[in-house]
Amino acid sequence: SKRSDYITVHVPKSPETMGMIGREQFNVMKPSVRLINAARGGIIDPPALLEALNQNKIAGAAIDVYLKEPPDTEAEKALIQHEKVLAVPHLGASTEEAQDQVALDAAQQLVEALRGGEVRNAVNAPGFSEAIPEPLRPYAELAPRMGAMLSAITPGGVNKIEVIYRGPISDLNVSPITTYLLTGLLSASTEQPINVINAPVMAEQYGIEVEQITSAKIREFTNLMEVKITTNQMQRSAVGTIFGHKFPRIIAIDGYHMEMRPEGHVVVILNDDRPGALGQYGMTFGKHDINIADLTFSRKKRSGLAMVGLNLDEAATKDVMDEIRNLEMVEDAWYIHLPELPPDSEEED
Repeated sequence: SKRSDYITVHVPKSPETMGMIGREQFNVMKPSVRLINAARGGIIDPPALLEALNQNKIAGAAIDVYLKEPPDTEAEKALIQHEKVLAVPHLGASTEEAQDQVALDAAQQLVEALRGGEVRNAVNAPGFSEAIPEPLRPYAELAPRMGAMLSAITPGGVNKIEVIYRGPISDLNVSPITTYLLTGLLSASTEQPINVINAPVMAEQYGIEVEQITSAKIREFTNLMEVKITTNQMQRSAVGTIFGHKFPRIIAIDGYHMEMRPEGHVVVILNDDRPGALGQYGMTFGKHDINIADLTFSRKKRSGLAMVGLNLDEAATKDVMDEIRNLEMVEDAWYIHLPELPPDSEEED
């Protein structure tokens, strides 16, 4: 409660919960906090709430539940008339039909959220109360995979994440996509469960600065999502987009242009640009019965450094990756295991 901007109450009425928010709790809250009680009357102590409002210990309150309805205590009558209080009648699911519909809606929303779809009406998920616009839905698949890949190939502790949305998608509410990015990036670097609910909070606790930028300027592709992460050792970037309105692709890493499917067993290699490099990679993986399903190659200038992106049919073990790294032309190499894309996000061969 010391850090909260909004506090909502969602507990049943019982001897243990009655008056659970009172003078002691108000004394440690921020002066800017606002309270919402739509659970049961009396869980927030009415006299203590009135006192906190009058003494400017809190900024406001919204209530639709009372000790008795209609309210008959002096404290609750004063709260209803208070300029810092939004007070409305308690309606709720007052009929059997309404209760059935509320239960059905809640079950449908839970199933949709568990399937990775829209998270609606979550009280602790900022930015997810509205539907993610259709043009952004594929980016909810792309973003966490970009985050996980960047986390894997960038050494050091992350200090800053810069997310740039370019093109028409910049006019939409892209904040949920940034949250999806954080889930992938943080999940790859911590054993603590990370989800869309706690990802922004965890990023703040880790001291990571998150900057979101939108630009209507169009480049090579109609819409782009560019991510730059800065650690205590270096900066690295990746660019992603959606092909055909539903196929997520990573199209650049550190300025090396490519076309990579962000799913499954992925290997990224930075090497000297010299003849025979791709052949040696094929021989090394083939020796271990690992099939290369897809390959993308990019260089910035002739005889400089080049980057190779591989999709494999099987996992590359530590021993296999050590063999790759020990090849003379290899500067560095990384193996990343990413979640498979949904079936409708994969192009047919």
